[in-house]
Amino acid sequence: GGEAPDARADIARKYTLPVFTCSAVEYQKLQRLRLDDGTAQVFQDVEDTGLPALSRFIHSNILRLVHAHVLRQLKGVDALLTTVKSVITQGPSETPDADLGCRIKEAIDGCLAHSKEFLAKLISNMQQSCAQEYDKAVQPKVTEGVADASGYALWTCQQWSHNAAPTPDRKRGMHWATYRAVCRRDGVWQHHSLGLINWNEELTNPAYAKFAVAWERLFMTILPRHLESFKDQVLQELQSFAAQVRAQLLQVTPSLPQLDHVERGVRSVVSNKVTNGMQAVKKILQDQQREISRCLAPTLQSQLIPTYNTALAESGTGSARRRTAIVETKVERHGTHMLQASAQPLGRQWGELLHRVWQVEVTGVMEGVLK
Repeated sequence: GGEAPDARADIARKYTLPVFTCSAVEYQKLQRLRLDDGTAQVFQDVEDTGLPALSRFIHSNILRLVHAHVLRQLKGVDALLTTVKSVITQGPSETPDADLGCRIKEAIDGCLAHSKEFLAKLISNMQQSCAQEYDKAVQPKVTEGVADASGYALWTCQQWSHNAAPTPDRKRGMHWATYRAVCRRDGVWQHHSLGLINWNEELTNPAYAKFAVAWERLFMTILPRHLESFKDQVLQELQSFAAQVRAQLLQVTPSLPQLDHVERGVRSVVSNKVTNGMQAVKKILQDQQREISRCLAPTLQSQLIPTYNTALAESGTGSARRRTAIVETKVERHGTHMLQASAQPLGRQWGELLHRVWQVEVTGVMEGVLK
C-alpha cells in the first residue's frame, strides 16, 4: 500500500509533457515521429517560447486598430448625416419649390440606375474572365495530373504489398497485419513507427503535384489581380456617378449649401466600403483555396471503401496475398475512372466558389455601396 502514491506519481510524470514546443514539426521530433530532421527545440516554460507575449502584443494592437477604425467610421457617418441634414433643412429656404426633394431624388435615381447596370455587367464579365483563367491555366494541368496518377496507380499499390521489392526508402513492403489495419481504416492509419499512412493521398498525389503550381498562381496572383482591377473600375464608375449627380443637382437648384462637403463625405464612405469589401472577398478565396484542392483524396477514398471492406473480409491461409490482389486488381481495372471521378469535384467546387464570390459576396458589397 505504501508504494501506491509513488506509482501514481511515476504514471503522472510519464504522461505529463514537461516541455513546450512552438510547432507541430518540433512536437513530431519530440515524439520521435520525425527522425530525420534533427533534434526538437523545446522550452521548459511556455513563456520562454515567446508565443504568449506575441499573442498579447497582437491582440492589443488589433484591438487598438479596430477601435481607431470604428471611431473613424463613426465620425465619418456623423459628419455625413450632419451635412445631409443641413442640405435638407436649408434647401427649402433657398427655393420656394415645394417639390425640390422629389426632383433631387429623381435626378439621383436616374444616375443610380445607370451605375447599377454598369456594375452588373462588370461583375458578370469579371466572373466569366475568372472562369476562363481556370479553364486555360488549371484544367489542362488537372487532366495531365489525372493521367499521371493513373499511370502510377498500380505501381503505387504494389509497393504496399508485403511482397514488394526493397527500395532505397524502404527495406521491404508493408507487413500483412499493417496492410490489413489500413484496409480496416479505409486507407488511412497512423502507424506507431511508419507514421501516417494514407493510401488515398498516395494515389492522388501525382495529380495534385501536377496542378498545384497553377492552382496556387490562380488564387494568389490571378484572382487578386481581377479583384483589384474590379475595385479600380468600381471607384472610377462611382466618381463618374458623383460627377453626374452633382451636375443634375446643380440643374435642379443652382445653390445647394455644403454640396462639396457632402460629396467628399460620400466618396470617403463609399471608397472605404469598396476597399473593405474586396479585402473580405480575398479572405474568402484564401480560406477556400487549400480546402477545395484537397478534395481528390476524400473523393477517391469514398470510391475505394467497398474494396477496402472486401479485402478486409479475407481470412485464413493466403489471405494476405488475396487481400493485396483485391486492392491491386480494383486499381488496375478501374483506377483511371476513379481518379477522373475524384477530380470532378475540383471543377464543381471551383464553379460554386466563383458564383459565391461574384454573385453573392461582391454583389452584396455593391448593393451596400449603392444603398
